[in-house]
Amino acid sequence: MVAEYSVSFFQQRVLIPLTLAAFFTAAFFGFSQNFKLIVDVGKYPCLGGKLFLLDKNDLAVEQGDLVLIKSRNTLFPDDTPFIKIAVGISGDEVLVDHNVVSSGNLYYQTDISNIGSEQNMKASEFQKTINIPEGKLFALATLPGAYDSRSWGLVDIKEQVIGTLYVIF
Repeated sequence: MVAEYSVSFFQQRVLIPLTLAAFFTAAFFGFSQNFKLIVDVGKYPCLGGKLFLLDKNDLAVEQGDLVLIKSRNTLFPDDTPFIKIAVGISGDEVLVDHNVVSSGNLYYQTDISNIGSEQNMKASEFQKTINIPEGKLFALATLPGAYDSRSWGLVDIKEQVIGTLYVIF
């Protein structure tokens, strides 16, 4: 004999929807505490990509990671968010030339002539070798005319990094 199970009106119309609503609300708030969707709507984008997933808890930045940082002492107001590539992290040596930035196995071809002319700097002033100290990173944008560590210096990981980004599209 098979036992019959009937769902009462209360279970069907009240209890089940409330349970599902509570579950999805908890899942949403749990997700939003750690992650955030970032849409790059800047007038002058720094990198390719329009939609990113930000992991606010991932501050263990590794070489090559995309990071969301807050500006400090730049041409932009403090705390302006920027998406950059962490080309160099603590202990790395970053080589900067007019059209090339490299560190270890990472090599980026990027033009800084627009920034140099805006800041009244010669291309030779950007050429340098930088040893990245503990707690800092060298942030790079690859599109022409984008500001990054070549013009504003190193980024303090504890003070300026908001989290690690992943490109959605």
